[in-house]
Amino acid sequence: MTLAQALPAAAELFTPSALAGRWQVTRRIEDALAGGTARLAGEAVFSPDGEGLRYEESGTLTLPTGQSFAAAQSYLWRFDPLPRVLFADGRLFHAFDPAEPEAEIVHLCGGDLYRGRYRVSAEHWEAEWRVKGPRKDQQSLITYRRVLL
Repeated sequence: MTLAQALPAAAELFTPSALAGRWQVTRRIEDALAGGTARLAGEAVFSPDGEGLRYEESGTLTLPTGQSFAAAQSYLWRFDPLPRVLFADGRLFHAFDPAEPEAEIVHLCGGDLYRGRYRVSAEHWEAEWRVKGPRKDQQSLITYRRVLL
C-alpha cells in the first residue's frame, strides 16, 4: 500500500469528499437464531445527491445453507453538523461523532436493539453491529476498502 492509498483518520474520512466513490464491501453476519454465518460480497457507492451522499450497496449474500442471492441496500448520509445515516425513506438510522468513531451507536427497531460502532485503519474502515431482540440475535462486521481506479 502506498501513502496515497492510505485512508485518512476517522474525523477526515467521514466527510462527503472522502467517502464519495466506490468501495468494496464484505459483511459477515453471525446469526444465533439461524445457527450459522451469512456472508455478503459486493460494492458500495457513495454519490452526491444535493444534500449529502446517497449510499447504494449491491452484492451477493450467501446464507449458512449455501444458498446465494442478490442483495441491495440504500441509505442517505447527511453531514450537518455531524454525520447522520438515514434510511432511504429519510427516517433516522443513527448519528455519530467522527471524532469518537468507536463510541457506541444505539438504534431501536421495533423490539430489536442495534448497538454499533465504526473503526478506521489505514487500509479500510469497518462498521460493527450487535442486534438483539425478539426477531434477531446477530453480530455483523462490515468492511469497506476503497476501489482504486
